[in-house]
Amino acid sequence: MLFAEANLLRNLNHKNIVKILDCYTFKDLRAYFIMEYLSGVLYLPKGDLHQYIQTQPDSKLPEQEAQVFFKQMVDAIYYCHFQNIIHRDLKLQNILIEDLVEKKIKICDFGIAGICCH
Repeated sequence: MLFAEANLLRNLNHKNIVKILDCYTFKDLRAYFIMEYLSGVLYLPKGDLHQYIQTQPDSKLPEQEAQVFFKQMVDAIYYCHFQNIIHRDLKLQNILIEDLVEKKIKICDFGIAGICCH
C-alpha cells in the first residue's frame, strides 16, 4: 500500500499536491517518505489547515481567506480527477500549509487513493 502511494504521488505534478521525492522501507516494515519542504511547520507544529483554523478567532476563517484555500483545493482535486485518481480522504488534516503568508496549500496523504476506470 505504501509503495502504491509513493508511485501515485511521483506521477502527479501539480502545484497544490505534495511531491514525494523518495520512499524507504526498512526490515521492520516501517516506511519513510521523503517529501518536499513546506514552510507551514514554521508557523504551526503540524502545519495543516485544521490546526491553522483552530488558531483563528472563533475557529473560523474569513470568507476571503477561505476562498483562496478552497480554489487551490478544487484545482488540485480537478487535476487528480483528470488523471483518474480519487483521493478518498480529503480533510483539513490532509491539507498542508506550504506558505502561510502567501496562503499556499498542498494536499497530501494519498494512502487510500484509488484509480478510477471509466
